[in-house]
Amino acid sequence: METAQCKRILDLIVYLTGTAQHTTQQYADMLGVTRRSVYNYLKLLADYGFRVERNGNRYSLDPRSPFFKRLKENIPLSDTEAEYLCHTLGEADPKDAMASRLRVKLARHFGLDDIMSSQAYAERVNSNKAVLRNAMKTEQVVKICNYSSPHSHTVTDRYVEPYMFLNNGRDVRCHEICSHQNKTFKLSRMDTVELLDMPWFNKAQHKALYTDIFMFSGEERYRVRLLLGQLSRNLMVEEYPLSEPSITLASDGVHWILDIEVASFLGIGRFVMGLYDDIKVLGDEQFKAYIKEKVDSMKG
Repeated sequence: METAQCKRILDLIVYLTGTAQHTTQQYADMLGVTRRSVYNYLKLLADYGFRVERNGNRYSLDPRSPFFKRLKENIPLSDTEAEYLCHTLGEADPKDAMASRLRVKLARHFGLDDIMSSQAYAERVNSNKAVLRNAMKTEQVVKICNYSSPHSHTVTDRYVEPYMFLNNGRDVRCHEICSHQNKTFKLSRMDTVELLDMPWFNKAQHKALYTDIFMFSGEERYRVRLLLGQLSRNLMVEEYPLSEPSITLASDGVHWILDIEVASFLGIGRFVMGLYDDIKVLGDEQFKAYIKEKVDSMKG
């Protein structure tokens, strides 16, 4: 499917889920295509499991369609992901009205209105990023001034050793001197960053952050092996396409083996619990104990 056509179909999904219902001719005018193309798109959406509703000569999509249900269940947005999307949409063409509307909706829903003034935000982030980049190059300690933490509900100064950027430069991984822990700090929550005349002295503690296919991150990696039935294998590939290289056909010819590294048991544990009858945990022992504990807790 060509990029332009894909974009038109995605735009049509947005229009069809809006508060107002339109005719096929109106959708055609909005997309800049013929009515025939709109009918073809509607048929394509129906074939993919969307519930296309018709009210007279006006069309819409049922929000209870299986696609939306799975999207809501399997891709819940965290605050971090919502902020990432807001910034990404903010970098779109200023004439892109759809991107602007989506950005406003996300910011309001997740309480991110403080990052909406893009020019002031960009100047502050770019200035702090330059200081952090210099600190990494010269291996010096920095002072993050007035860092706002939503978890502890505090605004404090942090003395850290920054050693890697994450999420396209929106976050920075640091060793915090006070807590002796590696932590991720968001540039959007920093006031200013000051370079101190103090060299790193915890470099051996600096560890890279690994993000698994379930979007969980951590410094440690755990190897998990599962025996999958056809249903769980298909859903794994559909919902987590990056898992496919880690899946091989089992010797019996009817099952598959998933051998993968994860940063947390939360993501893969949720998948196993949801398809418990179609999955057998082969390893490791720590993950087996994790699943057993979850099953026992459900029993009461």
